[in-house]
Amino acid sequence: MRTIALLNQKGGTGKTTSTVNVGAGLTELGRKVLLIDLDPQSALTYAREVFIPLQTEYLALQGLARLTETIETVRKRLNPDLVISGIIATRFDGRKVLNREVLAKIQEHFGAKVFKTAIRENISLAEAPSFGKTIFEYRPGSHGAEDYESLCREILRRG
Repeated sequence: MRTIALLNQKGGTGKTTSTVNVGAGLTELGRKVLLIDLDPQSALTYAREVFIPLQTEYLALQGLARLTETIETVRKRLNPDLVISGIIATRFDGRKVLNREVLAKIQEHFGAKVFKTAIRENISLAEAPSFGKTIFEYRPGSHGAEDYESLCREILRRG
């Protein structure tokens, strides 16, 4: 059984969207999933893996150093098994040079930890929560559903 925390100290990075839709996507692929919302000190004490949803914008890179320091501190003091095992690029727009450059920087720093699937900017991902639905329920044919399904398949291959 994998115990994965999705964590980023910066708001608006896609933590909740990714948590809900990765959970739903893994369920769609036949896996049993339990989602628990905890404060970061808890989600890191008990997790073995950390996935970091990261917007493909420069401000997101600035907080990444502090976040990795926090994870390292928890690993040293409380949970020696904790590792960053995945970086999820979110709100990606391949038409924007900035997004492509930031993704390249993330890949340069984290290498194979960066999932090949980037979650594209998609209005359906923003609308789904207001209807109390996952992207798979709200717009199963959208880019958002396509991206999260691809990400879930990648998570399973890595597992």
